[in-house]
Amino acid sequence: MKEKNILKTINIFFLFLSFFLNAQNHLWTINDIRQNEEELIRSLKKYEKKLSKDQLKKEFLMLFRERLAFHESIVDGIIKENDDKKDWINWINRITSLRYIYDLSASALAKNNIPQKNFNTVLERVTSQAVTHLYARGVKAVNDTSASNHLSVAYRTLSVVQQLHPGYKDTDELLAGLKLYANKTAYLEPLEMGNKGNFFHVKIGSSSSFDDHIRNKIEEVVNLKAIGLKIENVSTLKNDYDISIEWTRIDYNNGHHFKNTYERTGTVRNNTVKATVVYETQRINLTSSFEVVIKDKLSRRTINSQIFNNTESIDYITASYTGDSAALTHADNEVINNSRFNTIHQFKGDYLYSFYDQHLNPKIAEFIIGTLGW
Repeated sequence: MKEKNILKTINIFFLFLSFFLNAQNHLWTINDIRQNEEELIRSLKKYEKKLSKDQLKKEFLMLFRERLAFHESIVDGIIKENDDKKDWINWINRITSLRYIYDLSASALAKNNIPQKNFNTVLERVTSQAVTHLYARGVKAVNDTSASNHLSVAYRTLSVVQQLHPGYKDTDELLAGLKLYANKTAYLEPLEMGNKGNFFHVKIGSSSSFDDHIRNKIEEVVNLKAIGLKIENVSTLKNDYDISIEWTRIDYNNGHHFKNTYERTGTVRNNTVKATVVYETQRINLTSSFEVVIKDKLSRRTINSQIFNNTESIDYITASYTGDSAALTHADNEVINNSRFNTIHQFKGDYLYSFYDQHLNPKIAEFIIGTLGW
């Protein structure tokens, strides 16, 4: 019973992951497929290390058959659809996954007298059909002015055609023309600071504010990567969207405190010098919540919103010494000098910028692009 429950959980996980990837409406990369087949890969590696273990063989073959059945069941459903409604991208992804599974398992399958299958021919055939139908679907979307998002649909569809068959008909020209209509704009509102906890106001240098830093970072990434959207720093009636950003929570709390003492010895003019260095490490825990809300400029309707929650632990390290400074190492001197000027207050403020840049900005930019971009 326990084994069945575990397998059921695994199947649900794979089902969710597969449909999640499909929801992205893109051709899977090898990394996407590896992630999707992670459990099978682990099982195969265990089996290949101990081929004589019947239990490992049983577990691998069971997962192998389950993954085949899962992908094949989705393919069967797609085949039943009319060509103009087929999910061609999903079909190609499933065939590619089946080919990967057989290639991955080739050695283990041979040891168990399970015949290998070649999916190259069927993949070529389906890809050729997909190019034809997706091209027609993309061209139709270009001219379908009844749908407000018809140009973005056309762009996404024809981009897949270009991936599958570079230079197919006039795909390049159509995509270049569509980019000219990618003129939606969004105003990124000033940063709001909500329940700041024990957060304090900080600045970069003497002039650039925290608000400027964050808005510039978002604008930089979105305007570089997004198709169909441009972030503007001035609000006008011509803007299509308003994006509000609020750092609703920033809490710093002290964690464990560590102290380590080191004895240093050096030689100066044939004389032995000594120093005692004390390193103190204060563990600081940061809890953060950052909310992004995207609204239609005209109707004020919320199009999408998301709260980004993060927790992080960092170490604030200081050092002091007694004795002769000539005995100190270069690393000692660096930490000691930094301790004189970099107070814990300044340290926390500086860290917020690197924390935002590394942990929040990529996710926020991706969220905005995914919501409003083509």
